[in-house]
Amino acid sequence: MSIPKFPRKAEGLGAPLPGDTTFVRKPKLGTGKGRKREIPEGLWTKCPGCSTMLYDKELDEQLKVCRHCGHHFPITARERINALVETCSFEEMDAGMTSVDALQFTGVSPYPEKLAAYQKSTGLKDAVVTGIGRLGPVRVALGVMDFGFLGGSMGAVVGEKLTRLIEAATERGLLLVIISTSGGHACTRGCSASCRWRRLPPRSLTTPGNGCLTSAC
Repeated sequence: MSIPKFPRKAEGLGAPLPGDTTFVRKPKLGTGKGRKREIPEGLWTKCPGCSTMLYDKELDEQLKVCRHCGHHFPITARERINALVETCSFEEMDAGMTSVDALQFTGVSPYPEKLAAYQKSTGLKDAVVTGIGRLGPVRVALGVMDFGFLGGSMGAVVGEKLTRLIEAATERGLLLVIISTSGGHACTRGCSASCRWRRLPPRSLTTPGNGCLTSAC
């Protein structure tokens, strides 16, 4: 009686036949040592103080302060306003006011180009946001500077907006609050900025507020 012969499967494509000494080779699994861990942007932030990865949502709830080491992250003008005033109570003043190139100052880049770049990156027209809002039950005149806009440098628009804010607070009998994050007075802004700055009252300085502005008061 003849024994039927079955074709042998190709090596590595299936289980071995009975009596077959061929072993199936398993694919090698990579160790993953050279693989870099990818962290999605917009979800986590690394603290420069303690190098801890912080969940952005929790960081916002902590008002941009690291709960591990107490490091304070920079806060934009809009974020600071949202943290201070009651929801939907802020009415912005002079939102469309923008600077002009009165000096036609030339340097590494023309002033209008630099101004346009900062307007695009921050979403602001200039380095300060002013308006009327409520801190709890109290209505206040609030001015908040943004260091992300040209280092919060003092210009004619910044001075004029703050001056109008002070006048509005005086006329309406409102408490005045100014949060200053200015790094200085830029020479491209012109001397009119210093003239307006001398009219301003004492204000709250935050990092990195420098002495070159206080010396002009």
